Amino acid sequence: CYYDRIQIEKIYKSRTFLIFTLIFGFYFIAEHGILNWWKMYCSQEAGLSAKDSAMYHSLFFGGMTVGRLVFSPLVSKLGEKKSILYFGGAGAVFYIVGIVCKDKALALVSVAGLFLSIIYPTLVLLLRHYFKPNVIAGATGAVISAATLFDIGFNAVFGKIVDTVGFGRGIMIFPVSMAGFYLLYVLYIKSAKKKEVNTKEG
Repeated sequence: CYYDRIQIEKIYKSRTFLIFTLIFGFYFIAEHGILNWWKMYCSQEAGLSAKDSAMYHSLFFGGMTVGRLVFSPLVSKLGEKKSILYFGGAGAVFYIVGIVCKDKALALVSVAGLFLSIIYPTLVLLLRHYFKPNVIAGATGAVISAATLFDIGFNAVFGKIVDTVGFGRGIMIFPVSMAGFYLLYVLYIKSAKKKEVNTKEG
């Protein structure tokens, strides 16, 4: 209806939509970068065997699976905001150090998967605190769709980046993206901390 269209247009123009699109977008690049490129990086740049490269790749996503099962009760207890703050911070540290230190600390990236496991589903739940109930479904879809385009665009050019500067330098986009996700999250949560429910976007 006309009213719903107006509400969706307000979402697209809001600061909250832009910030969360960037938060999701940076996180997607960091997580999906491991999904799409980590095994290749481990074999081509770090010099690992195909077996070991696959192992590190599997450990990251295995950690994500286990983490969602193990940490879900703790996430429920802490709430969305604190859970992303604590788990995202720990995961970001392991992730960034593991990639920046290269072959000396590849295992840390696998450990990061355990802590990052709760980030995406918890971010989705977090949106309900910043958009009104009558537009939350549309807002969630809009944020995720926009962030996915952000991610797709990155993957379309990353191969060219690697060809230009090499895997060793190109891979540094991943820790930068993880840092971008976490810093934007912390800054936005702090700036929005004093907002009441009746000031939600939408």
